[in-house]
Amino acid sequence: MLSLLITLNISAQKIKAPGTIAAHNRDAFLLALMVRDHLKETDALIAGLATILQRDSTGRITTCFEKTDLKSKKGHISLYFKFSSLRDEKAIQLTAEEKKLLGWMRYQENKSLEDYDGEIQFDYGERFYRIRKIIVKKK
Repeated sequence: MLSLLITLNISAQKIKAPGTIAAHNRDAFLLALMVRDHLKETDALIAGLATILQRDSTGRITTCFEKTDLKSKKGHISLYFKFSSLRDEKAIQLTAEEKKLLGWMRYQENKSLEDYDGEIQFDYGERFYRIRKIIVKKK
C-alpha cells in the first residue's frame, strides 16, 4: 500500500521548469485550453477552428493555426493541428495563471505526425476532458 502511495505521488508531481518544447509551443498550449473549455461547455460538441478561436479574446493565437482535425481514438480524443505560416511563437505572452498550468503540462516530440505539426490528447468526458499531453513534430 505504501509503495502505491509513493508511486502515485511521484507520477503527479509538477514539472520543475517547462522545457524548450513548451517554450516554443505556447500557442498549442493555449489552443489546448480553449478546446478543453469548449468540450466541457458543449459536452464534446466540436465546431470548426474558427469557432474555437473565437474564445481567444486577446487575439494571441488567432493567426497561429491553419487547420485542426478532431479524431476519437481508443482511450482519448486527439486534436491534430497544423501551424500557419503567419505563426509568431515568440510574441505569445502567458498570464500568471497560464504559466502555472503550463508547469503541469506534458510535452513530447514525435516524427510521425504525417501532415500535421502536432497533436493534443484529451481524456473523454467522464474524466472531464483533461489534457493528457501535447505532441509536436520533431524538427
